[in-house]
Amino acid sequence: MSAFAYRYVGREELPARLTEFDLRQFFHLTSADIAAIRERFRADRFAAVGLQLVCLRAFGRPLDRFAAVPRNLLQYVCEAFSAPLLSIASLKTLYQRRPTLYEHQQWVKEHLGIKPFDVTSQAALLEMLRVQAAAAADVDELVTTAQRWLYDRCRLIPGQRQITDMARHAFSAYEAQMLAAVNRAVPAATLQHCMESVRSPRADGSATHLEWIKAPSGRNGPKNLAETLDKIRYLKSLAVHEWNLDDIALPKLRAYAQKVQARRPAKTKTLKESTQALELVCFLQMSLLELTDIAMHQTSRRSQDLFRRAASTAQSTHTRSAVEDRQQALKAKAVLQDKSKSTEQRVDEALKHLAVVTDAAHSSFASHVRAALTGDHQRIHALLSGLEGLEFGGREDDPGFANLKAWRDLQTRKLNALPEDFTETGVGTAWYALVHDPDPKRGYQAFSACTMMSLRNSLRRGSVWIDHSMRFRDGDQMLIPAKEWERDRVKYLGLLGLPVAADTFIEQLLDTLRAGAWLLWPRPPLKARSK
Repeated sequence: MSAFAYRYVGREELPARLTEFDLRQFFHLTSADIAAIRERFRADRFAAVGLQLVCLRAFGRPLDRFAAVPRNLLQYVCEAFSAPLLSIASLKTLYQRRPTLYEHQQWVKEHLGIKPFDVTSQAALLEMLRVQAAAAADVDELVTTAQRWLYDRCRLIPGQRQITDMARHAFSAYEAQMLAAVNRAVPAATLQHCMESVRSPRADGSATHLEWIKAPSGRNGPKNLAETLDKIRYLKSLAVHEWNLDDIALPKLRAYAQKVQARRPAKTKTLKESTQALELVCFLQMSLLELTDIAMHQTSRRSQDLFRRAASTAQSTHTRSAVEDRQQALKAKAVLQDKSKSTEQRVDEALKHLAVVTDAAHSSFASHVRAALTGDHQRIHALLSGLEGLEFGGREDDPGFANLKAWRDLQTRKLNALPEDFTETGVGTAWYALVHDPDPKRGYQAFSACTMMSLRNSLRRGSVWIDHSMRFRDGDQMLIPAKEWERDRVKYLGLLGLPVAADTFIEQLLDTLRAGAWLLWPRPPLKARSK
């Protein structure tokens, strides 16, 4: 459900004034509500019960006894029952006796089908909070999640203090689990070294390493890409990529990392050592993931820039070829119109000029682009060499992964030309002729261009990945572990309110799609349908 629909859920008091839209959308009395109230209560109680009903339906909890009622809401409720307009400041003025207030609230709960918050509901809510604590940034977010969860299940939302205490307990419990995971993953000596390193100034003295990492990355130029890769190498020198923090959910890593990002370094030193350690580890891990994503995006955009440059060069080459062909055709025409020569001579000379055009190999525009990429070897080599410190993984049969391994092997052997024993597995038919050029150096340049383009495509489709990344990691790492899903599948589905069978969920989506398609489907005019 949209968050807009929950805007009043969990509140205990009304705003000073309601907009007409909110009044119609969230505080509407149906004809069934009016009829039920008229049947159960006497006329002087209609407005009071009506207020309790619309507020409990919107809030999920009873209206506070001291809450002030907006005048337009009071006017709407009175008009719904054709009763004279009341002039009250709060419900306390309306309810002189508390038993009457409690009696009205109890009837409204039964009318709306709202069940009490009993022991069973509390146990289910605690379990839900335990799961949701892995993704919550703070206690307030957990409180909001708990209120919406109870509201969707027609359970009475308890008092603010009670639900806040439950959320705080779940949040603290998961924070303790995070700290235990950090202690298991990061040795104390490594953590101390990281703290000293990030607070130390850089070699150029411009800032500390922490401030340098926190600085946002620039645009997609080679210089900014090189700086991003330098930050990744620095974080890997601290062994951040070796930390196994899979027990900490990604939203939690991001929430604690943002605390370091938004806080001045001097303020961080005032926190407890355990809090400092937890936040710093989350910040370094999250920074490595985000910087890797940024580097991959910058690499992709850089390769796209090189491709556009090659396309522009190919367009110029293609235009020059067309001009040269036209010139040859005009020469052949001029020879044929030369009456000073015999017919045989004119035909022979015209054929020679036309042979330049007809005998030339006509290739596609894409082949011209690939040839232009091959000629832009220095920029392509610099781009691939910059990715040297990144450890990619991929499927063995993926062409991009195979090309990258072969290209790095050539770099390790310090070769700038394809050796005689070179065997390629990821080069397709489009690049085959260029890679197998008689000139081994030219073939190596073509293979570099082929590697850049195939790696870009493989990263986009997910067949090549990098572990210390969010967007470009292995797809299986983004899912709940298979053993945990097999063990707790029913529990997770119940907490999310999803059916056990996928067909049931799909059928609901199809029903919505059919209804929307019927509304959008063009129908004939009314006269045509009547015929």
